[in-house]
Amino acid sequence: MGKFDGKFVMESSQKVAPCMMALGMTEDMCKKMLDPKNVVTVTVSENSDGSFTSDSKHSLAPEFNSVVTFKIGETTAIEKPFPMTLTVTKKNENTWINRTEMGDKVMITENVVHNYGMSIRGTVEGTGLSLTEEFKRVSPQVTGFYAFESEEGLYEISKLWAPQVELADFEKMKPDMALRIVEKSGGLCVDERSPLGSKVYSVKFDEEYEYSQPGKQATASIGFRHLFIEIKIQPDF
Repeated sequence: MGKFDGKFVMESSQKVAPCMMALGMTEDMCKKMLDPKNVVTVTVSENSDGSFTSDSKHSLAPEFNSVVTFKIGETTAIEKPFPMTLTVTKKNENTWINRTEMGDKVMITENVVHNYGMSIRGTVEGTGLSLTEEFKRVSPQVTGFYAFESEEGLYEISKLWAPQVELADFEKMKPDMALRIVEKSGGLCVDERSPLGSKVYSVKFDEEYEYSQPGKQATASIGFRHLFIEIKIQPDF
């Protein structure tokens, strides 16, 4: 599962029409595509061969729908909704750079994924025109294996369960901390792994459950709200 995987719905855009018209679209096309009632969704999925498929849909303008499968660093020819070529390169883990060529015009867009969704910033080469688009991620693909990357405040919480663990020992444990999550109907199955031990449990969205470690000093009431986690510590002393 890649960081770009998921379903995104456009929430806002700015200065899109001038850029699209510079690429060859008509004013009427732009008005139909940018109709406030036209819901634009983009679904991105990573394939087993390392390629990605991007499925774009317009609720009121299906003639602009497209499905494109591409590999990072390779140029892909596209026929619909317009003849063009697309080259996607990876700037970093959260950013793709798209180079789209339509006729003699080139648009460069920077696509950045973040906690809320995806932000797109684009320019049409040689024109001074630019656009912005903001998407909300509405259907993240949760199932997968998650290796620990960063934290804030986790050591302080961990001390409630394992007061014997010192900061230096905690830092050494970080590379070996991971989760395997499988999304089920209405909840998650979690396989939690760390040097302190392994723990497998199931949880339901929007319902609290009691969490503790062997030899606990505290119990946590935790609620998953579509991957926003609320933790209430209840010390036993």
